[in-house]
Amino acid sequence: MASPEHDALVERMVAEHGGGRIVNEARPSREAQMAAVDLMNATALDIDASVTAEEGTVGGIPGVWFTPAGTEGSDEVIVYFHGGGYVFGTPRNTGHVTARIAKAAGARAFSVDYTLSWRSTFPAALDDALAVYRALLDDGRPAGSIALA
Repeated sequence: MASPEHDALVERMVAEHGGGRIVNEARPSREAQMAAVDLMNATALDIDASVTAEEGTVGGIPGVWFTPAGTEGSDEVIVYFHGGGYVFGTPRNTGHVTARIAKAAGARAFSVDYTLSWRSTFPAALDDALAVYRALLDDGRPAGSIALA
């Protein structure tokens, strides 16, 4: 059951917005979205010093390789898809998470910089994911050595 304070707030919001939807239907401009991506990357948390982060590509798809000390040359790979519902996020701004996963697993991780929905239409992000996975297989990695996260 909602509190009286909640009910009062909802009543005030409905009154101020004419009883219509409260959600602003306007989408941010492409420039605003790109500025948000830049800000996310600029304010990303630091990663563990024992893990290196290096820009790269797999199957023509950009991303960031996270390599914990001692895992260089290993066939075991984690393909990491950052969160954000295909709308926001980057491998850099979630790098602290990817680095921890890679270190805990004792394996390299490739964080895919998949195409965000505002940059291209469906199924662009899915195509990116498949291109990375297929390229790892084409490089001779056994399917059992590739984990998706």
